[in-house]
Amino acid sequence: MNLLRVYVLDDDKESAQCLSCYLKDIEHVKCVGIENDPVTAISEIISTNPDLLLLDIEMPCISGFDVVAALKAQNCNPHVAFVSGYFQYAVRAIRERAVDYLLKPVSFIELKNCIIKCQKLQSENKQKTKLVLNDIEQRIAESLFQGKTSNQIGDQLCLSPHTVDKYRCQILKKAGVKSTLELISHFTLS
Repeated sequence: MNLLRVYVLDDDKESAQCLSCYLKDIEHVKCVGIENDPVTAISEIISTNPDLLLLDIEMPCISGFDVVAALKAQNCNPHVAFVSGYFQYAVRAIRERAVDYLLKPVSFIELKNCIIKCQKLQSENKQKTKLVLNDIEQRIAESLFQGKTSNQIGDQLCLSPHTVDKYRCQILKKAGVKSTLELISHFTLS
């Protein structure tokens, strides 16, 4: 299993230290930073580029959601698990595509389950390899990823279904797989 690099940002020093201590007891995890000031943390998070950000929501100056927006603006997109003492932000956290929403005080088991979930996501993402295709193959592959048939793709691209099938075979051969289902489960389009 690959090492999961985690950054902790929480304005409550005790809570941040507790999370950091828990992380030390979880295999294949390294705490790459711990900060209580969200403004300072943004540049540190960008420079350390963690796999997972454990992020408080209610902090002085800017919220955890503001931190996520600032990171996205800088093309820094770690997985985020929000840590909060309040239920009210859970729906917004889901909309922000958080991997988890942990209520304070966070128990060791809850944090470990969050870490396992993130490690699984990281592993799945690494297993998916980018498939590089020419323009027509790319357009056909995109349609395949959308679940379209050879007839539908042919109509869309003004090609015969037979020609689409030939391209499909080329794409599968390039990918080294035997079926469209296998293609979709193992590759992403670049």
